[in-house]
Amino acid sequence: GELRTFDAVAALDAAARAAGVMLLPGAAHDVVATDCLAAHVSRRLGAVRSDEIAVHAVGVGRLSRGSLRSGLGALTDGTAIVVAGRRERHVLGWGAARRDLGAGPVGTLPLPLGELCTIPRSTGATDVAARLVVPGASMVGPLLRVLGRGLRSPAVYRGLERLIARLPAGPDAGRLATGSTLNVAWAEAPDGRGAAARLRGPHPY
Repeated sequence: GELRTFDAVAALDAAARAAGVMLLPGAAHDVVATDCLAAHVSRRLGAVRSDEIAVHAVGVGRLSRGSLRSGLGALTDGTAIVVAGRRERHVLGWGAARRDLGAGPVGTLPLPLGELCTIPRSTGATDVAARLVVPGASMVGPLLRVLGRGLRSPAVYRGLERLIARLPAGPDAGRLATGSTLNVAWAEAPDGRGAAARLRGPHPY
């Protein structure tokens, strides 16, 4: 589900078409729920200039080792958004902002999620941001910038990999049964009209 994966698969589009095969990454929560939601709000406007999604995971508990490993690799690239059809890179922790997901403003941070590759293709939007709800995002951002610099050190990276290997495999059955997600998408048309939608779902795993 990481942005690197979607970019790599998208680069193989012509070869896959020539071979008559489909390449299908991200066939679970990332990026199906959010991409479909962005497409839904964009269609309501007819034409769209910008799309933004936010994901709020509630009661999820620990991430799986696989998610932590692949996420660690993705975060070495920092964060990103799409502006005027081009990928714009920023340091990890950049872009903290409050967004209202339906119950008042909460802190969010943009992350290099796969939606930055898929939503422009699904909706035609030239400006795209993918955010994760992070309580205290304005304070967490500077800490993530330190983490981002540390991840560029091979010794730090290997140390975190060893730590991840010792963690439990993932959330327990209780968390899987009770955890939930809230996905929110906003779209804006070139004439300034806007649309938004929320989608509630089960634990992302």
